[in-house]
Amino acid sequence: MVVSSTSHAWIHLHRLVEAYCRTSGTPFNVVFEELEQRFGFRRADRARWPDLDTMRRAAEWLREARNRLLDERRELVRLQREAKRQGRRTRVARRLQAAEARTRAHAEGIPRVGYWGWRKRREAGS
Repeated sequence: MVVSSTSHAWIHLHRLVEAYCRTSGTPFNVVFEELEQRFGFRRADRARWPDLDTMRRAAEWLREARNRLLDERRELVRLQREAKRQGRRTRVARRLQAAEARTRAHAEGIPRVGYWGWRKRREAGS
């Protein structure tokens, strides 16, 4: 997606972070801190928010990182299915179990609050 507005790119970057968090099971702030360090910006300081080019580079890096995670998971699932097809019904690989557990744990920690609910939670300090 080509975005020419800085504010729209900022929103899209946040959505990419959320997608990465769902896939990896990594907390939102941890992912954003990694991006801030890697690309030299600060969310907490509006004067240091990233420009459009920086957001594009961060988004591309994040997409590639997420795709690597997805490719690894797909390969683990493929190997598991292949073993089952060959009649070797063994335990699920530890790496796949760990990846699935991280994803589930992350999902369980995010309440379903809807659009305005996030604002209420943020204002309440929770």
